Amino acid sequence: MSKYKLTQSFIRENKAKLGYHTGGTPKSNNEMDEDELENFYLNSDTIDENWEPEKFTIMGDVSYSKYQGKTNNLDDLFNAIDKLPDTIKSIKVPINTNNIQPTNVDFKIFTPQAGYKEEIKSIITQLVDEYESEGENITSFVISSFDGGFNEDKASYYITLTTKRSNDFSDNMSKGKFGSLDEEYKLRKHFQRFL
Repeated sequence: MSKYKLTQSFIRENKAKLGYHTGGTPKSNNEMDEDELENFYLNSDTIDENWEPEKFTIMGDVSYSKYQGKTNNLDDLFNAIDKLPDTIKSIKVPINTNNIQPTNVDFKIFTPQAGYKEEIKSIITQLVDEYESEGENITSFVISSFDGGFNEDKASYYITLTTKRSNDFSDNMSKGKFGSLDEEYKLRKHFQRFL
């Protein structure tokens, strides 16, 4: 084999995938220049058509998350789960249909280990079936980070499934239809002085 062919083969094998280092580890937004960031988010196949990446604006600079976002399509969610690096701290996943004021018992926390992504997808599939059996459809699947847009490759994440019922509850809470949260806070503060 000629030296030229060996060199070209080496370049092809070791060329970094868009948004990744040559070793295959993902780059942070800070490690990419403006052109590479734009190319990664707008022109690569890393974002599915229905996947809306989370947008962050910090001091006027706009960036998009590599892993956080939302979709209304289960396949897009599964693709996003598959793209999470094994360097993340953890991911918190709902395990039942209690999506209005859930507590810790309504979630399972996974740390990266063999088969964890497949188990997460299995749980989500079962949840979708449960929601449908209860007459509800999922309006969005969301992956978010507890760490915001910082250090995404090592962050802790959580998955949220929203339905019309949970969206209505959220809207009603924001409109104060369940009473003023400020009043409850004022009462609590008033009685704290007696404790």
